[in-house]
Amino acid sequence: MVGCAEAHMLAIVLFLSVALHADDTSQHLNRGLLAAERGDCPEAVVELKAALDASPKLVPALNALGVCEDRLGHPEQATRILEQVVKLAPGAWQGWNNLGAHYLTVKQPQRAAEAFRKAVQLDSQASSAWFNLGSALARLGSRDEAFEALDHAQQLAPKDPEITTAWLEAAGRLATEAAECVNKKEYQRARGMLLKVARPLANSPSWNNLLGYSEFKLGHPEDAIAHLQKALHLDPNNEDYLLDLGEFLAYYRAHGEARKMFEIGAKRMPDSLRVQFGLAVSYILEVRRPEAIALLKSLIASNPRFEPAYHALGECYQDSGQWDEMAELGRALQALNPSNPMGWYLEGAALLQLTESDRKLIIPALSDLKRTSVLNPNSSRFHFTLAKAYKGNGNYEEAIAELKETLRLDPQHERAHYVLGQLYQQVGQRELARRELEIHSKIKERGRQTAYRLLLNEVAREQK
Repeated sequence: MVGCAEAHMLAIVLFLSVALHADDTSQHLNRGLLAAERGDCPEAVVELKAALDASPKLVPALNALGVCEDRLGHPEQATRILEQVVKLAPGAWQGWNNLGAHYLTVKQPQRAAEAFRKAVQLDSQASSAWFNLGSALARLGSRDEAFEALDHAQQLAPKDPEITTAWLEAAGRLATEAAECVNKKEYQRARGMLLKVARPLANSPSWNNLLGYSEFKLGHPEDAIAHLQKALHLDPNNEDYLLDLGEFLAYYRAHGEARKMFEIGAKRMPDSLRVQFGLAVSYILEVRRPEAIALLKSLIASNPRFEPAYHALGECYQDSGQWDEMAELGRALQALNPSNPMGWYLEGAALLQLTESDRKLIIPALSDLKRTSVLNPNSSRFHFTLAKAYKGNGNYEEAIAELKETLRLDPQHERAHYVLGQLYQQVGQRELARRELEIHSKIKERGRQTAYRLLLNEVAREQK
């Protein structure tokens, strides 16, 4: 593209078709055009100036002279001459194309783009003008428009290697921008850019994966699975593609298919922590908790710094009521990374459950859960658990405050509405209690599988 390759300058020989008379002017013009064509600009300048002395408005001579002045590093002269050409022959696309190429040379991409736009308006079949327009737009940072112009050029000249290379590079830049949009959860924008570059990239695994994931998040399951499966088919050893497809299958509750896919992936990529983790989560989703626990414990034993495994294993312990194991796991994660709120949550939530048999544990439970909410103040789950600890300790005002924060973060938190309604009843706020319990009755409780499916998203997108 521009920066590495010179813009397509019009071949001077195009002007040789002008009918010439056998006089001094025509002889100078002939010699000048031929010299310019073979790249001998010093000789061409002498001959062309001689022709223009006799005929100052001779467009072929002016055009060739402007190109040569540009090549010889005389930008001011070239600008003056090429601008004169388009004034004398405003309907010739070649003059605008040469003027635009000159503006690119002197680092004026905005003026270059304007000139190239006029060139393609005059002749929409001029591949060199479309190429140059794409080059100018790329310099201006207009990636979408640059690709569109280069796409026109490539369709007009599919065998031109310079145009094809620039076209593919522009497509790659748009795909990279689309990947950034996916990471920022701007799925509609990503989808638009990816569809634009479908012609050059439709057989690329990364393009199919990005488009498939965008379609998934936009709620288009049929298109999503087609592209996600194609990406994995084209690159079967790519763990990112495997995890994205696994997340899709889990979301649509195709748990058996997800588990089979991860089993195949685990055999193909036995050293991939994320694939092994995906298999463990698929076991959980199929309610095969013993197998999940065994695999997660093995992952932690062999890779103690792989923090997502602690999170998933802690969830298993919580669902199976293994409170001592959950608390111990939380302490292990605290020692590994004290800034990870999940370590404090696992211990605090487990101790809160154990207060039923030992009331003294409420104090360390509260301490852990307070720290959890400080480390991650945006988690409705952490605030809700802290509220339950406050309630269990008789701190109703603090519990109500935490429940309000829970509902601010997640207005559809069914359990928070219920517990808040109970607390309002206990403190005599009957109308508030009635309202909260009414809201609670209208909200369908969300299953635990939702939380497990999010584990796949976490490890797929944050562990890369």
